[in-house]
Amino acid sequence: MSNKKKQILSRLMALNNPKADKYLAKFARDVFVDIKKSQDNESILEGLDLLGEFVYKVPKEVVEIVRYIIEGKPKTTTLHKSPFGEFEGKSHKDLILKGIELLDHLRYI
Repeated sequence: MSNKKKQILSRLMALNNPKADKYLAKFARDVFVDIKKSQDNESILEGLDLLGEFVYKVPKEVVEIVRYIIEGKPKTTTLHKSPFGEFEGKSHKDLILKGIELLDHLRYI
């Protein structure tokens, strides 16, 4: 995930423009589709991080995504190998914690 993409999303959120809001809602739906297709927790967490940039503009979509993650079947944690040894990737618990963080940023649920 690039910082440039995050900056663009943050600027769109700040516009208070119906077209920008519509784009952000579509982007959130696209992120949800990507999350549903995802095979690993890392890419899901990346999508949740992107949603964090404009969570106020798409509360219904965020609630739906977080509900999907909480109720969904956990994906196995990926084992990553590096020159420093092996380490576990993100777990379902990490996704749930990120989802709770997103919900915490919403003003009204």
